[in-house]
Amino acid sequence: MEQTETLIKINNLVTSFRIKDEYFPAVDNISLELRRNEILAIVGESGCGKSTLATSIIGLHNPINTKLTGEINFEGKNLVKIDEEQYNKIRGNKIGMIFQDPLSALNPLMRIGEQIEEGMIYHTKLSKTEREARMLELLENVGIKNPKRVARQFPHELSGGMRQRVMIAIALSCKPEIII
Repeated sequence: MEQTETLIKINNLVTSFRIKDEYFPAVDNISLELRRNEILAIVGESGCGKSTLATSIIGLHNPINTKLTGEINFEGKNLVKIDEEQYNKIRGNKIGMIFQDPLSALNPLMRIGEQIEEGMIYHTKLSKTEREARMLELLENVGIKNPKRVARQFPHELSGGMRQRVMIAIALSCKPEIII
């Protein structure tokens, strides 16, 4: 059997939320490993901690009211211990996320094309022309008809399904190693 590279390894992760002065675990002692070219499904009933696990991995938890212990090992770093500046280099670039509710995840004041290009501006060296071409290609790849028109629209002008496709395009825009 061929060995494949481990992309992320989580050991004994506990994500706890503070209520008053006490912390309560929402994700309790999770361990898992994801290898390159592997699909890993986390399933469970509503409220079991799937979204909390995802936001813990990508560092989108509130550090004032949330405590993480354990390890999230990615590219030789324990993500539990890195700061926001280090996370900003990983988030979107190395680890992408497709949020459940695209209407609340998309910026209502920015056009769709700008939102797809935003991560590429920060994480790639692509020229404006190259970013625009990639953005249109991504919209087309996720099944958006007339990508040039959609790129000029705002989130509220799209159907829920189209907004979800835009979220997929955003997650793919910087060619991340992992997509959550």
